[in-house]
Amino acid sequence: MNEKIKNNINNKIDKRLEWGAEKYNQELNVFDGRDWIKEAEEEIIDALVYLEAFQMMKKENTVETKNDYLENLNTLKTEIASIENDIDDALSSMQDAFDTVYGLSDIIHKMKTDLK
Repeated sequence: MNEKIKNNINNKIDKRLEWGAEKYNQELNVFDGRDWIKEAEEEIIDALVYLEAFQMMKKENTVETKNDYLENLNTLKTEIASIENDIDDALSSMQDAFDTVYGLSDIIHKMKTDLK
């Protein structure tokens, strides 16, 4: 695993150096008078800013995701309650129909009995 990490880092360094050479039409000149400690410090501060921005974005997305989840959950609860009401109405209608049919059956049975 450590070898894979090392290779990944080396590949990224190689690509970055190639990118810089193409952009500036020359390889990195370590003797160009720059303050390399200051350069590194600025890059580290930039990296910290990027990491903090990422953390803020992640936190906001998490909050939005939770809010979306809760909103969807509430919508589902409302839909389930509506379906439960529809089922209750359907069962009540079926009971009414059964009562009517059963009542008619009793009437028909009584009429048959009376005719005999």
